[in-house]
Amino acid sequence: SQIPQCLAVEEQHNPSDPLSMDSSLLTDLTLSTEDGQRLHAHSPVLAAVMLLSASSDYFRGMFTSGMKESQQACVALPFLEASELEALIGYSYSGSLPLSWGRVFEITCIAFQLQFQPALLLCLDFLNQEMDAHSCLDVASFAEAYGIMELLEVANDFVLRHFQNVAATPKFQDLPVKKLRKYLKSNSLFVPSELVVFKAVVVWIEACPSERLKLAKELMKNVHFPLMTFKEFSEVKTAKLWTESNMKRLYQTMLEDFRSYHVASETLCRVYLPKDSLVLVGGDQISGDFIRRTPSRELWFGNSLRNYTGVVKTVEWRLLGEMPKPPRLSHELAVVAGKLYVIGGQNYKGMLGVLNSVYRYDPLQNRWERLANLQEKRCNFSVVVLDEMIYAIGGYIDPETNLDSVERYCPNTDSWSSAQPLDMTLSCHAATLMDGEVFISGGFDCRYHCLFVFWLGGFFVLVYVFLCWVDGSQLEAADCRYL
Repeated sequence: SQIPQCLAVEEQHNPSDPLSMDSSLLTDLTLSTEDGQRLHAHSPVLAAVMLLSASSDYFRGMFTSGMKESQQACVALPFLEASELEALIGYSYSGSLPLSWGRVFEITCIAFQLQFQPALLLCLDFLNQEMDAHSCLDVASFAEAYGIMELLEVANDFVLRHFQNVAATPKFQDLPVKKLRKYLKSNSLFVPSELVVFKAVVVWIEACPSERLKLAKELMKNVHFPLMTFKEFSEVKTAKLWTESNMKRLYQTMLEDFRSYHVASETLCRVYLPKDSLVLVGGDQISGDFIRRTPSRELWFGNSLRNYTGVVKTVEWRLLGEMPKPPRLSHELAVVAGKLYVIGGQNYKGMLGVLNSVYRYDPLQNRWERLANLQEKRCNFSVVVLDEMIYAIGGYIDPETNLDSVERYCPNTDSWSSAQPLDMTLSCHAATLMDGEVFISGGFDCRYHCLFVFWLGGFFVLVYVFLCWVDGSQLEAADCRYL
């Protein structure tokens, strides 16, 4: 491959500036790399060496501090391949460094050795941003070997937060027992259930049973069996691990541990990843005598369901917390990437209480964040999430002013933009998704006509119209038509 053509450098002699050093020192320079290739001095190489000296403490010291290399005709770089040197020279010209998991560790090592700070920062940023379940263990090992403590902390945190996915990768089976034990003992280990921890230990042991079966007893101590449900422990019981002759006694110990849930559950603790849960947010709060109705700020979640005959269930509700002021009703909710969005609504019945404020709740951090306002105040509208974007559809500003507008929210930019409007003003309707399309039904206009409409591929179609008396005493079919 060719060295990039040099960029024009303004010639100003400054002894302290490596870019303006005496070029006569380098006119006969040849750079010899580890793989035997030689880059002979001509104007592109000369300019490249100057640029490298500006970015790298290593080259700056070599060529500007009176070291013998500054006088040599051939400078050997035995730890560097030509492709790596060319990548760094290319970065010195363009500021761009092509990185992939196939070469990022090698380039990072070279950047360390050459004290090439700009390239090193790009490599570390890549390792931080592109880390996934398949690479995080390699990143942790690399960071530990080179003493990059900040990167090591990020990698270890990723392993703990994505432990279930990490345990399913081949790299996990090669994890040294010391590191596995450290992860299992961490109070920051996030898993959906204790069964995940048990299965991870079993997978690791079965990867090399001849050497690891003897470690089973020690590792199983980090599995909180008393926190398992009966259904989860039934999977423990059927594990092939117990068929080993010397494992049967360990199983009995685990069984006794599980049976001690009434005692141990008060002392054992594990932070589990939140599961899907039913959440109630705000709305009308009615007094015990059914006389007063006031907007609420409270969040309640369904902690458990108790099954009865058929489909009857009793929900155990627990208070989750409160959303920021003001209290609101007739608002809408959305969930994107595990975070709850509270949008619009009104804080009391009346024409002046309609809101355009938007908040986001992160259940992992237990933190609220104020987001960009809706473009229009709206309540009694509907919301759908399509392709990670939130759509706020219709609603009204006051009981006499319905909206046909549709707004689209982008979480990445924290901004609302206008989308295709409805073909009519509409409020108090319902919306849902099916096969990537938005369906809207019901709702009414300002004349209290109850409507049924559908949106397919961005088009709203009026299917049929019913007339509903305001007092609810009569429901009369008034029309049936297609548009």
